[in-house]
This record gives sequence, C-alpha cells and structure tokens, in this order.
Amino acid sequence: MARRLRAAGHEVVVATAGAPAPEGGTSFPAEDDRDPGSAAEEVAATMTDLAPDLCLIDLELPLHVIVTAGIGIPTATWTTMLSVCKRPGVPPPHTSIIPGEGAAGSPAGIELAWARYRAAKRIGAWRARIARRGADRISTLARIADRYGFPFAAEADTGQWLVPFSFRTIPTLSLNALELDWPHRPPRSFHYVGPMLGPPPTTTDHPALADAYAAREAGRPLVYAAFGAWYRGDDAEFVRRVVAVAEERPTWTVVVGLGGRLDAEDLGPVPDNAIVLDWAPQREVLARADAAIHHGGAGSLNECLAAGVPMVTYPLPFLEQPGNAARAVFHGLAAPGDREHDAPATIADRLQAVMDDAAFGRAARRMGTIIAGYATERRLERTIGSLTDLARPDR
Repeated sequence: MARRLRAAGHEVVVATAGAPAPEGGTSFPAEDDRDPGSAAEEVAATMTDLAPDLCLIDLELPLHVIVTAGIGIPTATWTTMLSVCKRPGVPPPHTSIIPGEGAAGSPAGIELAWARYRAAKRIGAWRARIARRGADRISTLARIADRYGFPFAAEADTGQWLVPFSFRTIPTLSLNALELDWPHRPPRSFHYVGPMLGPPPTTTDHPALADAYAAREAGRPLVYAAFGAWYRGDDAEFVRRVVAVAEERPTWTVVVGLGGRLDAEDLGPVPDNAIVLDWAPQREVLARADAAIHHGGAGSLNECLAAGVPMVTYPLPFLEQPGNAARAVFHGLAAPGDREHDAPATIADRLQAVMDDAAFGRAARRMGTIIAGYATERRLERTIGSLTDLARPDR
C-alpha cells in the first residue's frame, strides 16, 4: 500500500504500533492496558508533529483512530478483512454460514446468528466492565475519546462484528475486492480497493523447490499447503495429515509452508515427495501449483486467486477465517474441508476433485482477473485521492 501511494506521488510515512519503525518511518506505542492514557498522549504528540493530510490506521487499533481523529487530523481506517458490518444477507464473519444454504443461510437464520453474536458480545462487555470496575477496554476508550473530543457515542458501533467496535462514518478501506464478498450493498464509508499483493513471484534457489518445479514441468501435480502465521493454537496433528497426503498420492509433490508456527521436526517422518518449509515463498510456489490447501486467511485466499489456483479450505476457528472460506466455496473457488475429521485420503480426494473439475480453476482465474482490475484501475489511489481532496478542499 505504501509503495503504491508513493508511486502515485504521495509522501508516505509508515508508522508501526509497538514495533521497531521501518526505515524512514516512525513508531507509535501499542495500545497498553496498563497505561492507555500515556499511549494516547504519545499518539497525539506524534500525529501533531507529523500533521498529515490523511492518516490511514489499521481498523484494529481503535485507540489510535480515536486520538488521531479527535485532535482533528483527517483519518481513515484500513483492514485486510472483507465485510465486518451487519448488512442484509451477510452472516457474521466468524461463521461458515453460506447465504441461501439451509436454515442457517436463510434470512431468519442469518438474523439469528447475528442476534446470538451480539448478545454474547454484550454479555462479555458487561462482565468485563464489572470485573475490571470500569477499567475495561471499551470504558477506557470512551474516556480517552472524551479527553480528545472524539464523538464516541455517535461513532463507536459495538453492535458490529469487530472487537471491540467499528466506526460508523470514518472511512474504511478493505484490501479486498467487493466481488469476493457476499453479494450486498456495503456502507457508504466502506471502500473495497483490492488486495495489496507483493512483487510478482520470482524463483528462489531452494534446491528442493527446484526439484518440485522440474517435476511439475514433467507432468507431476504440485499441491501447496499453508495455514498462516498468526494462529497460536496447536494444529500439528492436522498438518501431519496434510503431509501424509503425499503418501496417498505418490505422483504428486506436496509443498507445505509452516509460517513459522510449527517445527518441521514435530511433524515426524516426511514422505520423499513432500517438502516442508518453515517459511515458503508462497507466491512463487502458487505460480506453479495445481491446487492449494489453506486456512481461509485473506492473504492466502487473494494470492491463490492472483495465481488462478483452485483451493480446498480448512479454516481455523480464528477471526474471520470461516467466513472467508465460506465465501470461497460460495463463489466456486474452493471445496470445503473438515479440519476435525478429514483423513489424509479424504484430503487427497478433495484436492483431486478441484483439480479434475475445471470449473474451480475457471472460477479462480476469473476472480483473479477481477482482482487484478482493482490495481489496473488504481482503485486504492483514486480512493485515497478522494479522501485527501475531502480533507483539503482548498486543493
């Protein structure tokens, strides 16, 4: 995102929250339960010094949004998620509900899912407020908002999916394509600008991958599997089943990227036609893959589509991954998997099915073309231009 905005002529300063600043950037404090007031002061001081025409802030950093907007700096948010708002026909993102399928996907079923989620969220917030005697996150953010003049009651929407809340009118950029989401009319403040993919895939000098690519050129199918870098649960048993797919299909090459979450040694013996890497060059492998297995993360989903690769999805019970995976199934891009019960033979059969059915590949390539159009049409640059024009009407 920063690279593209710089190329469009914007001066961009990248700020990180609670992490070392990038070269030429700056660093914000992370939101800290122990001393949120001091964190807010540092954010206010940093933003006052920078005085940007527009500040783009991760939607999951509400303290930073509140302070920045509160001191009068034009503010927008961004997210790698698809829709996080309750809209007609749009299920909560943490569910695998597919609109139109079964009772759960009926209008009444979707409303019931939202009602259950909102009730649980309200009860959780109420318990946190009592347990922490008013020092819970939402109450603390409300006090900070009052200190900096941010209209918390009007802007903070605790009834939406995102924890602790989303914002009603502050613009949000979704780094996704609307066509990948459920069919719906998004809020006027929610802008789909397309995924921010890295540089085009190249070729590394990894010897095992070189052999895999050579085998692919010789006609051996190449399957790629990865399950993200953020989840902190233990899913080694499932990854072992994925690795064992190589035994079920000895003519395939199975490349597994662990995302730094697991140690290859913990997976036990690896078949000769399986390659297990701590970190895999994902776009490079996908450019040569016949099919992919992944967890429903937005990055993996969009990178598969950019390569036109059909998928089998095994979402983790984590954030919006079940909803992303359900969208992929709905659009004919992927077949669903059962993470709890699928044996290696079943996983192999699911992969075989998406490779044999050309409709999956066609749908993935078609969606990949749509996604590429967002960059060609400069949707990000045009949206930022409109937001900065609104912020600086004298321009």
